[in-house]
Amino acid sequence: MAGTNSMMSVHSLQDLKKIGFIVPSSNTALEPITVSMTSQLSNLVSLHFSRVEVKTINTDKKSVGQFAPHKMIAGAELLGDADLDAILWNGTSGSWSGAGLQAEHALAASIKQATGIAASTSTLAQLEVLKHYGIKKFSLTGPYVDGPMQGLVDFYTGLGYEVLATSQMDETLNTVFGNTPLARIKGLIRECDRLDAECVVVACTNWPAALVVEEMEKELGKPVFDSVCVTLWKALRMVDVEIVLHGWGALLDA
Repeated sequence: MAGTNSMMSVHSLQDLKKIGFIVPSSNTALEPITVSMTSQLSNLVSLHFSRVEVKTINTDKKSVGQFAPHKMIAGAELLGDADLDAILWNGTSGSWSGAGLQAEHALAASIKQATGIAASTSTLAQLEVLKHYGIKKFSLTGPYVDGPMQGLVDFYTGLGYEVLATSQMDETLNTVFGNTPLARIKGLIRECDRLDAECVVVACTNWPAALVVEEMEKELGKPVFDSVCVTLWKALRMVDVEIVLHGWGALLDA
């Protein structure tokens, strides 16, 4: 029947796996995109969001301070009030701020300790995806200026990956990221790609690249791993929901 909502088939909302995301306050992309990606799962999962104040993205002390662990934990504790099944920091700061991988693991552990709920982050999800696919060398793009882009390169090369090329939009305002024309994002994905890159990593959870992932994968003939997509992929695995999501690229369609 046209217009039937699969959520109406549940006996109670208790049937749903409840996933919480901590979101930068100025993000406008990841929530509607994640909701759209999971629309076909409305009888299996529900999404819940908490926010931390973030306005600009750069590597100066003030910008990096927006992502202090105690702020993340405060956002997580609000989600914890809802007795969720998983909580994830839906942001890439751990991979460009210079804090390092150990700090990202520590953040996930602190969230779990504060809430009693399994936790992860976009950065940990991206690393898990690269390992899952056996990726060793890739190209990288994002909306950032030099500081965060170099931070990303340093982070991944420090872990043994080879970053073959990068492209960037040279913006710092998060609100600008979310309103980027899709044609601009596609152009930057093409710009960074190299023949021997095993995939393209798109770093940012407020860049609506998820909307062009499937198109770009067909054009380039390789996976495109977008931050919003990899975070959802990890979230669904954390709550034991492994189901194909069509139209959002190879990662979620496998």
